[in-house]
Amino acid sequence: MYHRRTVIRLVIALFAVLIIAGGASAQINKAVALIKGEIHSPDGGIVKDVVIQIYKGSEKVNNTKSTIEGKFQAVLQPNATYRFICSNPNYYYMEQELNIPSLEKYQEIPVSITMRKLEVGMPFPFKAPVFEPRSASISKDVMVDLDGISAQMKRNNKISLSVTVYPDEMPSGKKASVQTDLANSRKSALSAYFLSKGITTSSMSISTSNAVPTGIFERAAVAEDPKNAKGKKKKKQPAAAKTMKAPQTAVLIMSVG
Repeated sequence: MYHRRTVIRLVIALFAVLIIAGGASAQINKAVALIKGEIHSPDGGIVKDVVIQIYKGSEKVNNTKSTIEGKFQAVLQPNATYRFICSNPNYYYMEQELNIPSLEKYQEIPVSITMRKLEVGMPFPFKAPVFEPRSASISKDVMVDLDGISAQMKRNNKISLSVTVYPDEMPSGKKASVQTDLANSRKSALSAYFLSKGITTSSMSISTSNAVPTGIFERAAVAEDPKNAKGKKKKKQPAAAKTMKAPQTAVLIMSVG
């Protein structure tokens, strides 16, 4: 009787092993994609210690980290679109999508992701003055950059921002108050912009300065049209031939810590 019970147990155990082995074999033979990722900087340098979160729709399906060689791997199912969210406190947050088609067999897919280092301690490299001339209106030419800075600050709570705002020219003489008021209005405009993006006052410092930076931007000179028949001035039109140097009207410096 004892021998019979032992044989039954052995048969049950063998059956369980066969089921597990069969499941493992099916998993190995399943058509999946092995993502072989590499993260680097624009100049080709290695970017290590990047947290990579992979989403399928709103569902997180994988969470990994780049190695000291800037590499990472992940096994993903085919016939789906995935979103890679990459973050490192010293680099710009990065998102990248990957569509994996239907697969008939296991396949390795290379993925290359570029991450740019934060301009920590350096003025942000705007390609145009932050404000329109003689105005507290933020230039549309820098709005994409400002939106990008705001997005990075919301995703990386270690980033803080120091902003210095300037008038168009150093306040002096009878028009000194005009330039001072302009600088203060620009300060209010930038503060309102960042607050509207969900950036808290504890993450930014905005001040004004009268020492206007040397201009490096060229913009079309504004020419006055002669008065029309009714004695009213027409709208100012940009002159086609003349250009003039425009100073930077705000300097933004990021820090991490």
